[in-house]
Formats: sequence, structure tokens, C-alpha cells
Amino acid sequence: MNIGRTLLLMLVVIALFSCQKEKPADHTHYQPYQRDTTAAVSAKKETAKEEAQTPKDSPEAVHKSQFPVNLDHKYFIVIASYTVEEYALETLDEVSKEGFTPKLFMQNKDGWYKLAVESFQNIEQADSALNKVREKGSPYTDARIVVK
Repeated sequence: MNIGRTLLLMLVVIALFSCQKEKPADHTHYQPYQRDTTAAVSAKKETAKEEAQTPKDSPEAVHKSQFPVNLDHKYFIVIASYTVEEYALETLDEVSKEGFTPKLFMQNKDGWYKLAVESFQNIEQADSALNKVREKGSPYTDARIVVK
């Protein structure tokens, strides 16, 4: 009888420990960002100060994006999408240093921060700009047009 109780106790202990859920690693945990309207995150204040101090006829100004992102536009050149806002902001800062005026936005509460580098009201202009953005190489080679 003692052996039977011991086996039963072991089975109960094994069953209890096997029912615990394993916690996912931070980078694999998906938590969609919930907001009723399109979320927009602008570049940091430092980038805005740098742009304000750059004269328009300087060599640095020539490399600036001709079509800054306007969230009221219909077509966006998106270079990346993220579910983690911190990762999206890091990339936004890097792209800002390369002369773009990027913005993050989210559509339809889908949980994805889309990093747009340019925006347009006209599909032909967006398509032409997409080819120019892709020519810049990585990380722009996978750029795509997102319609809002």
C-alpha cells in the first residue's frame, strides 16, 4: 500500500509541475498596442532642433527628404513594422539621422507600428519615390507602399 500511495503522490506532483505555463521571452511576447485612432509618434525633440538649425541651402539640407511624412496623406513609404514600440523608436532615430523625417503610425489597431519615411496623396508619386528609397540600400530595400 505504501508503494501505491508513493506512486500516486509522485503522479500528483508531476501533474502539478507539468501544468505550469512557460513564460515567453520578452522579444517573442506579442502584446498588440490598443488605441482607437491612428497612433502617431514624431521624432525626438533633438532631431527637430537639428533640422531647425540647418540652413536650407547647406549640403546637409540637400540630403533631407523632399516629402516628409504627413499623417493626413493616403500613401506611405514604409520601411519597417514593429510590434514593440521601443524597437520602432530606435529605428526612427537612426532613419532621422539619415535625412528623413519619419513617423510611426498604426492602422486599425493591428498592433504593428509602421515606420514611414515619406507620404503622398498620389499613387504615381508614391511609386516613383518608392523606387528612389529602395535604391538607398539596406534597410530601405524592403520598403513598400501602405495605403491608409
